[in-house]
Amino acid sequence: MKVVYLAAGTEETLGGETRVAMEISQAMSEYAETALVFTGTENRIYKEDGMLKVTLQGGDYESGELGVFTPNTVQFFFDFLDSFKPDIVHSHSGWLAPFIGQIWAVNNNIPYFYTSHYLPTKIASFFDVSADSFVYKMMNEMIFKQYFQDYLKNCTAVIALNQVASNELRNYGYTGNMHIVPNGRFLERLNSLELQSQKKKERNLIFVGSISKRKNQEYLLKVMKYFPKNFRLTLIGRFLFEDYEKSFRKMASKYRNVEIIDGVSPDKIPGYLEKSHIFVSASIAEVQALSVIEALAAGKPIVGLSNETIDELVDSSVGIWIDRKASPKEFAKSVRKIADLSQNDYTDICKRARHKVDNWDWSDIAKRTYDIYAQYVSVKGKRVSNRRVVRDMINRLPYFPGQSYLLKKFDEYKRENNKNPIGMINKVPKKTLMFAGITVGLAALIFGSLKVSGMIKKKRVSK
Repeated sequence: MKVVYLAAGTEETLGGETRVAMEISQAMSEYAETALVFTGTENRIYKEDGMLKVTLQGGDYESGELGVFTPNTVQFFFDFLDSFKPDIVHSHSGWLAPFIGQIWAVNNNIPYFYTSHYLPTKIASFFDVSADSFVYKMMNEMIFKQYFQDYLKNCTAVIALNQVASNELRNYGYTGNMHIVPNGRFLERLNSLELQSQKKKERNLIFVGSISKRKNQEYLLKVMKYFPKNFRLTLIGRFLFEDYEKSFRKMASKYRNVEIIDGVSPDKIPGYLEKSHIFVSASIAEVQALSVIEALAAGKPIVGLSNETIDELVDSSVGIWIDRKASPKEFAKSVRKIADLSQNDYTDICKRARHKVDNWDWSDIAKRTYDIYAQYVSVKGKRVSNRRVVRDMINRLPYFPGQSYLLKKFDEYKRENNKNPIGMINKVPKKTLMFAGITVGLAALIFGSLKVSGMIKKKRVSK
């Protein structure tokens, strides 16, 4: 079996959906011939880590400007897909390369999978805007919802990370094939980390994730008021918005026992976890936070306010679940309960934390995913939606140069059923900016209304 994974970010991106695509592709290479497509500085195909890696030039963020693929890059992308001939195309995002990859899959009748890392009915939380704001309502009801529902229709199957995500997607209107497969982690190193001693005077609390309103680190700052001086909080993550960074740093500067560390590469996170006693979370919304899975695998008790991830993974055996309406003082009391445990009781809870996710290694997740793929590869006939849906999606995008030409070509594809549609797309004159326009339009679709010029300067965003 041949599998292509699609990521919207660069190899250095710390955001969860890109990290997952890169890591599962590496694990899947043990079971299938695998290729990973992501954004780079040049159009390039090379072999590394037992699989093909394909970089696409032009989709990165530079100086706060939205990325865009040139016609040359799109040509290169389609040429690769045509030559590699994947049996499965699997995306972990819904824009840039994944959207163009979906067009290729639709026109070649190749099963297309999508793993959703968002809760679509709570999309405002993921972009740090108010659900009651005009911006959100315009983005969601007029633009995002229409596009994303059609994107889902064009998927052969959708992977939900947990039952909550599955319910969300169903409530959003998706009626197609659905499978529940959780995120994974490379557990070996995390499992080998040394557990902390309760005899140490300091109690080190840690949170890993982008610093934003959704992650609610302001709440954690308020919690620190109720601890003695030997309690310290380390926040690891990139800021999503420059304005928010200024206000948050000013607030955090009042606390001598709080340290903010900019987003770090994933291979350094275990070192920070090893030095900590307790992982704390006050996030408002999470689908399935990688950082919580990592913390459990590292043997860290979790104290967290109720959200989708905390509800799924945290109970009294591995930490303390707290109602989201609890005050910072109540949160602090729960942290103290863990911090004051005897060494034996603390060690027991750490071991149970590891056991909680001992079946979440990427090798296990990749095998489960491979078995799902096999069900669809063996099925003949129509395996994706029709081209009309793709045509409607392009129609809904903001105007871009070459849009009329692209729609004309799709009409021709419909009439000429015996011809390879992608082959015809490859023959589009290079002076046409149609696919460059698609990516610009889609980026604007998702981000354009949100004043994100500050956010998207940050190429390496923790999640």
